[in-house]
Amino acid sequence: MDAPPSKNGTSTFKQGRNMFEGALNYYRQRAREEHRKALAAEDLFLKDVHLSFAETYTKRVQRLESGQLDPNLDRLFLYMQRSAQSTNPSSEPDKS
Repeated sequence: MDAPPSKNGTSTFKQGRNMFEGALNYYRQRAREEHRKALAAEDLFLKDVHLSFAETYTKRVQRLESGQLDPNLDRLFLYMQRSAQSTNPSSEPDKS
């Protein structure tokens, strides 16, 4: 039969386990904070991209309406406009 563990050995084990759990909790918390920061940075980036696109789109619509759109520079925009109109014909009825 094995002898029961000494009180000192049990205490050392509990201290080691507590240190391990404390370190594990610390790194979990840091990982959560880093994840939150990454999500916030991604959200900020996407908002910035969206605003930039919205501003560019608005400017191009204004240029298109005023007749100042250069088709050589803005082919993609014109393609997007035509695609949007062809997929949503009810938005602007054809006057043919």
